[in-house]
Amino acid sequence: MPDVHAYALHKNRVMNMTSNRFRGQANGTTSLTAISLLLAGACAQAAVLEDYGQFEISAHIGCSTGEYIQEYLIIPGSASFNSSAEATDAAFCGGGASAEASADVTIGPSQYSLDLLVSGSTDGDSTTDAHAGQWGGDRARFTLTESSTISVTGSVDIELFRGTGTGEDDANGYFYLWIFDADNYYEASATAPLQTGAWNWAIDDQFALPPGTYQVEGGISTYSSAPTSTHSGAMDVTMTFSSATPVDIDFLPGDEANVIDHKADVVIPVAVLSEVGLFDATQVAPLSVRFGPWKAPSVGVPVVEDVGGDSAPDLVFGFDTRVTGISCGDTSVTLEGETYTGEAVIGTDTIETVACTSVCHP
Repeated sequence: MPDVHAYALHKNRVMNMTSNRFRGQANGTTSLTAISLLLAGACAQAAVLEDYGQFEISAHIGCSTGEYIQEYLIIPGSASFNSSAEATDAAFCGGGASAEASADVTIGPSQYSLDLLVSGSTDGDSTTDAHAGQWGGDRARFTLTESSTISVTGSVDIELFRGTGTGEDDANGYFYLWIFDADNYYEASATAPLQTGAWNWAIDDQFALPPGTYQVEGGISTYSSAPTSTHSGAMDVTMTFSSATPVDIDFLPGDEANVIDHKADVVIPVAVLSEVGLFDATQVAPLSVRFGPWKAPSVGVPVVEDVGGDSAPDLVFGFDTRVTGISCGDTSVTLEGETYTGEAVIGTDTIETVACTSVCHP
């Protein structure tokens, strides 16, 4: 079974996403590597394209004598382009070799569509490799203007034939997709086993990201070196943005005035309210919850109780006032989090701050 990695890091927390939603398994056939990555803004205001980045397309064949043939393209991202690279010679290095890569890219304000094809074959005393994607420093960037749910779905296939070689790296291949900023990180990646065979990975992830500017980097690469070896694969991934689900919260349950001394050393109770038939507050993941301007985590264990009086189970969290960032004069406060399935949620309630002035005595 291929080694598969899929996880998200939110505010320096690792959330394992390798369960049944992202899996590797042996599969049948494939002949080309095809990448399709689509970023579609479900809400135009939720995601804004900031930079196209640049793309690399490479086809390379090499010989043990030091000779090589390579076409290597660095293409500035744009709204639409189509390009290809090819390196082939039927008599190269005593037997011939070929490698090919192509890209057909369309990027708009609300979508990022990338189709890449790579393949290669080796004979004689040669090596071949092909890759395509966004690698290294110049990545695509987008800004989330509000907390959003990110869905990543698709599949990847890689097929390797090691030919007559005996080395472990006679044929190999890998893929990856990264979405990240300084505090949040998502990765879907895998490396095919170093052996002849065909492998498939299914990707079905959903997670939440807070507002911010994020970079996207991803690509696929395959390689072979033994006589009569080949490498190929297929990757088709779709990423979509949607705004966070608004939920009701109750600051200081039982106190309609919601009066708070922002300097007090107390734990503030805040309830996330269920809505019968529409939203189950008990499905909010406690470790994902952040509250107030300083994004304070909750303290202690949340309590399930019916705060709203509608016989639905609500979830009551506690927050240390001193680390919430609530300031004198604030009139509202916001709670953000995500459900166990990765759906972003956000709720706001009104507040009144007191003890905003101090009296100094000589």
